[in-house]
Amino acid sequence: MPARSPGRVTPPLLFCVLLLGGVAAAGCSGKGDVSGQVKVGDKPLPSGRIYFQLQEGNKDEFPGLIKNGSYEIKGLPPGEVKVRVESFKPPAGNVENIPGKDLGIMRDKPVPGSGEGLPYIPIPERYGSFENSGLDFTVTRGAQTKDFTLEKDKQE
Repeated sequence: MPARSPGRVTPPLLFCVLLLGGVAAAGCSGKGDVSGQVKVGDKPLPSGRIYFQLQEGNKDEFPGLIKNGSYEIKGLPPGEVKVRVESFKPPAGNVENIPGKDLGIMRDKPVPGSGEGLPYIPIPERYGSFENSGLDFTVTRGAQTKDFTLEKDKQE
């Protein structure tokens, strides 16, 4: 039987290393990016915030701004999420009127195409709660679109 040289990599070993490396790389990039529209009835919600709450683990929350009905949340772990939505008056020229410091907003910078002149559309209180909104979604890996249509209060 010929002696093996200590630095030689055999084809089966190389295959295993490459296979494990590919599996590990796929697991690291397994996040989801979700974008879509939020409407109240048939009108886009001019300004607000949408939150996705994971239903596994620590139930982490991932926020995204809603501007002219559009939102985007990047880097979500795959799985079931519950959703809640807030509406607020569109900012006039900058984002200093937007509540919450947790979104990493640069408050001293102007917002291109700000919400100035857009109407405020209130939404029913139930949409502000994960438990009562009735909104949910299953996040998968990669880019995906999810639109939400909120019902108006019956009194309107």
